[in-house]
Amino acid sequence: MRISRISPAFDYARLSELVQVWRLATSDDRVRRGARALDVQCDEGEVLSVFFSSGREIFLMVDAHVDGLALSKRIVQASPDDHLSAARVGLDSLNPCTLLQLLINSLAAPKGCGLSFNNVSGHLFVVPAGGIKRRAGLVEQVHALEVRVAQDGALGLHVRTFSSLRLKRYMRKSRIDPERMPRYAITPMGDLRRSFDGGEDELVMRQLGGKKHRMPFLDASTLEGYETCKLGILDETLRLLELRYGGCCSVEFEEFDDSARVSDTRYVSARWREEIRAMFGDERIVVSNETGSDEYGDVCEELAEALADLTGLEALVGEAADDEGKMLVRVIHEKGYFADGGEDSYTEQHPHSVVQHVTVETLCAQFSIPSAVVDSLAKELAIKRDVVSGSIRVFDWKGSGLGGLWTFGLVIDDDGDNGDNGGDRYAFVKVGSEGELDFAFEGWDPTGESAYSDLIDDLSLERGACAIVRSPEGDVDVIFDTVLFAVPDFAEIRKCLVGEQGRISRSREAIDGYLRESTDVSYAPIDERSGYYYAGVVGGGMQTKVPTAAVIRRTETLRGSGPVLPRILPLMDVDFVKTKALTVVPFPLKHLREWLAMNGLAFVCAEK
Repeated sequence: MRISRISPAFDYARLSELVQVWRLATSDDRVRRGARALDVQCDEGEVLSVFFSSGREIFLMVDAHVDGLALSKRIVQASPDDHLSAARVGLDSLNPCTLLQLLINSLAAPKGCGLSFNNVSGHLFVVPAGGIKRRAGLVEQVHALEVRVAQDGALGLHVRTFSSLRLKRYMRKSRIDPERMPRYAITPMGDLRRSFDGGEDELVMRQLGGKKHRMPFLDASTLEGYETCKLGILDETLRLLELRYGGCCSVEFEEFDDSARVSDTRYVSARWREEIRAMFGDERIVVSNETGSDEYGDVCEELAEALADLTGLEALVGEAADDEGKMLVRVIHEKGYFADGGEDSYTEQHPHSVVQHVTVETLCAQFSIPSAVVDSLAKELAIKRDVVSGSIRVFDWKGSGLGGLWTFGLVIDDDGDNGDNGGDRYAFVKVGSEGELDFAFEGWDPTGESAYSDLIDDLSLERGACAIVRSPEGDVDVIFDTVLFAVPDFAEIRKCLVGEQGRISRSREAIDGYLRESTDVSYAPIDERSGYYYAGVVGGGMQTKVPTAAVIRRTETLRGSGPVLPRILPLMDVDFVKTKALTVVPFPLKHLREWLAMNGLAFVCAEK
């Protein structure tokens, strides 16, 4: 398992022959205008790169032959209000990740490669081919990828969107007026630069409301697609780093050996469709038109027919009033429809039925109802039906071999105020050997009289924990979120795409060779008591386009002889929680969240 934490190494003696680093610091709370002066120097070519390690401290890298002292004095004089001081810093005294970020920020791609590398205000923004959106000859938006290295080596690949001030009325609302934000412009050469002239054609880093741009994590379908995805841009960044500073700087990703892996996911979707009919038994589905218009009657009829074809159950269009004992699909309008008034039927309660909502705007988005929408509706109904009946049927729990009584818990935040424990609450679900479900919602109890007192104490002490698992033997694992993700072998992917075939085979061997860190479920130990795991996309067939990275979770064993997570990896080898993807936490936690929502306890879960 290769994770997105990197370890840089340097030949400081050779590197000092190429560059020097200066530190600018302020005695004020933060640097207010220093970035403007630095951007001017970057544009003029005297400063190679800039990095803000904090709001009060800036590092700038210049050529070894430049008079760095005179340059620093000019920058200090250009920003008198910031009360800056300047001092040269030895390369070997820097945090290695700070030095690496300075080197990365200094990169520039050769013209014609399709990528534009822009060192702006201490950040590296890489604009791929097609990232500049124009209308009537004017730039409306720029989509870029920021390559960022945290001080602990964690790598960040963040999509940044710049929008023209001409579109400010369409921008996502924020407490900061777009007119007061730093402004940028595209030069005639296609580079992104800080702008000081003023004008409505300038860009600010702000998205348009409801139009978030997404860049695929991996596109291995063609070489062109690979070069404009996140992983391909990272690949090119590290290749340029090697070309410019080869022999002076090297980068290694942190790796761990997998000790447990579930790769049965190629069969998950097919297995779901085969077993879904048995899961529902002889129940029926009622599709209720709650839009207030008969105009959508045909859409509801089409949805009922599609659900009947998928589940094998009787599905019909009917009234929600006579809903007891049914699985009810309520067709409603999206939230924005009621912005100007009107009663949103989403808030109506149907306590005696399994209820799932779908917006008519989703159903009418295409000429026919998308099969993914129908599939998702059926899965949500199946999960909610489990919650109502108190027994798991979406998964063969008895046949899984887990046995005994398992407990899963979540940390909940209701923004309350309860002393040392803030607003934390805790929700738990016990799963018996036959798949029986027993839910509970608990607050922190100083008397320790709760049946879950030990788990609540564990969660309250392990700050940052998002979930907890207890095995029948009493072993306890806590799950933590991280900012890390699994990194496929992008060098091998590029080598394959530039080879004679120009494509990747769709075999299982190719998946294991090229997409191992993007597919299936994998666990790697850090030591005897902790480990990393991830759940990627469903590995059935060869998915050459992976929309998002496989996020890493960290686990820690608090009690017991060994980690619990390797035993329950199959509980994440399911696709009935997320559409076309595996769940990133054991699926009983999804049942627990549904129970919370169905009982009016839909607070913000720490687990996302």
